[in-house]
Formats: sequence, structure tokens, C-alpha cells
Amino acid sequence: MNHVTLIYIYLVIALLITNIPIVGKYMAVANTIIHEASHCLSALLFSGKVHSMSLFSDTSGEARVSTRNWMSRILISYAGYSGSSLAAIGLYFALSKARYELILISFIVLLLVCLLFWIRNIYGLIWVISFICIIGFIVYKDFGILILHASFLLSAIVLAQSVSSSFIVLKLSIRDSKNAGDATNLANATYIPAQIWGWLFFVQSLYAAYYIFVHFVTH
Repeated sequence: MNHVTLIYIYLVIALLITNIPIVGKYMAVANTIIHEASHCLSALLFSGKVHSMSLFSDTSGEARVSTRNWMSRILISYAGYSGSSLAAIGLYFALSKARYELILISFIVLLLVCLLFWIRNIYGLIWVISFICIIGFIVYKDFGILILHASFLLSAIVLAQSVSSSFIVLKLSIRDSKNAGDATNLANATYIPAQIWGWLFFVQSLYAAYYIFVHFVTH
């Protein structure tokens, strides 16, 4: 089965599996942790401080950070959805180069950093430890075929969730602009309506998906 066919198959699988109760939400948190880690890493980059990260069973998450100034607060709030979209591009670039094991190892490294330094809530700890065990076992045993399929599945989940989560925040920004997560935070910091930020998050996620298909699927 060729590379392009696998991409399409796993995108369909990702869309189906993430809508299955319990299992789907468990898998979708793979994108949530990238989103929250993007907030944390940007806080460190802009001289802020990370207090904790929490992951929840409904696929939501929270990064508690402190910032030094107005601009860093904006950049940190903006980093979550942007980080997910950039991660999706990076994952599909790795797939295009057949760096399947690198994808899994990168996930393990990210999860270990989050586990050691940031995650403090029970569900988050259970999720990260269990995910590290699953991916780590596949890599440790060097199951070539499983490494390949796991990397395609994880990449598809991140791409699908980066688009769907940004669409959800867009809907929230339209229906309840005071409770639209990062869009609300950015609206409070900039006085630009949450709806504008919601549209920006969604459009950039679509552009990231378009970029992936143009450069790594149909190219």
C-alpha cells in the first residue's frame, strides 16, 4: 500500500476513532497535549513561567502560566492552536521522509517533558504515562509495521483534531464569546473581538491542512 493511500485511510480512521466514546477522547488528547505544551514552551520562550499543565478526559486542557508583559500574554495565548497546526505540518513532513520512528520518539520526548515538569492532575498523569508505555513498547520492540502505522495514525489524529478543535473554538466565539478559551483571552488582551480570533484559528488550521496536502500528499 502506497504512502498517499495510507494518509487517506488514516485520516478517515482518525475522524472515525475520535468520535468513539472513551477511546476516541483518549486518542484525541494527543493533540491537546501539543496545544498545551505550545502554551508552556512559548511562555518559557518569552521569559514567562509555567506553573502547571492539566489534561482532562473531555479532551480539554489547561496550561497555567504567568507572563511578564502584555505582548508575551498575546503570543502565549496565540501559540496553542498555532502549535497544533505547525506540529501537524512537521509530522507530515516526517512521514514524507519515512521518518516513522522519529515521530514516535518525538512524542515520547514531549510527553516525558510534560510529565516531569508540568502535568499535575490525575487524569493527565494517567494519560501521559499510559501513552508513553504504549508508544515506548512499540519503539522498544522495534515492531517496524506497528511503528509505521502508529506514526500515520498519530499524525492523522493531530491534523484532524487541529482543524476540529479550532472549529469548535470558532463556534464558541460566536455563541458565547466570553467562554471561548484562547479566543476570549486574546480578545481581553487586545480588544479585538473573540470572533475574529476564532476565525483566525480556524482559517490557519485549514491553511495548514491545505499546505500538508499540497506539499506532502499530492506533491
